[in-house]
Amino acid sequence: MAILKAEGKKAVVKTAAGAIVVDGDEPADLAVLLCYLPGVNWTAVGRRSNTLNGIFENLASLAGVYLRRGDNFSVTAEVSGSSPTVSDLTGRAVSTILDRCKGSRVRERSPSVRFKVVSDGIGGVSGVVLADGPGGTPTGPRSVCCLVSGGMHSSVLAWYALQAGLRVVLLHAKVSDESLREVARLYAELSHRVEPSAIRLRVLEGYNVRSALEDWTGRHEIQVYAGSHSECRREGRTVVPSKARAPLYLLPEEEFRRLLASLSLKGCDAEESRASEAPARLRERTYGGGRAELHGVLDGLR
Repeated sequence: MAILKAEGKKAVVKTAAGAIVVDGDEPADLAVLLCYLPGVNWTAVGRRSNTLNGIFENLASLAGVYLRRGDNFSVTAEVSGSSPTVSDLTGRAVSTILDRCKGSRVRERSPSVRFKVVSDGIGGVSGVVLADGPGGTPTGPRSVCCLVSGGMHSSVLAWYALQAGLRVVLLHAKVSDESLREVARLYAELSHRVEPSAIRLRVLEGYNVRSALEDWTGRHEIQVYAGSHSECRREGRTVVPSKARAPLYLLPEEEFRRLLASLSLKGCDAEESRASEAPARLRERTYGGGRAELHGVLDGLR
């Protein structure tokens, strides 16, 4: 059990059959803090019960609020343990809703309302899904470095790494004010979607791109990931150090675009930009430690 606090509000956080339950005066306002976290598959408004019958009583009550005659709905169930089975839980849930809301219909694709039932065999949670979460794995102890240019591929790479439960250092070798702005925007967006301590931004300047990245990665014992992709065939578009890996090399281009849109980012063409070749002392600036806004990140880096 834990206490979740935000803007003067607080709630008790518990677990029930694998679900995170937020109980408080304004649970929806507080639950929104969890809905972007890797490891969270969905966020719903609902009720918790200590008995199996109580789950369905709560489900009937929710159906009466959220469904009207002619509406369509779907039910998905999750079970920890061997009894009841998912099919038994789903079947009883559907029957309960149809009995409560005459004239409603089941529809698996694009339903008006999505119900969720979770049980550990004794009690559990029933709810109405408000939003899908990113899924993935909760943040673990392992750290990696993701090279970020401000473009589409490297931005999606960083998000995938966070969803995989990794702690991420975003490493950017500045090539232009535009690239820095888009990388700052990426960091600000991701800092609101994960535990703030799981992500850091480091900006390098003073060498050309290749020299700066080779220098930094050569001095740090950390796995380096790059957003290199099979579509990036133009000479000089992607500059990566020799030790970098490209785990998303074969991901379809349309999936990159979809994920970038889901992050509310546009990306830039920083991959095609050229850094100054004039040698200079390498300067490294860092930003991290809390949820951030774009202008705050830029001001901190300047």
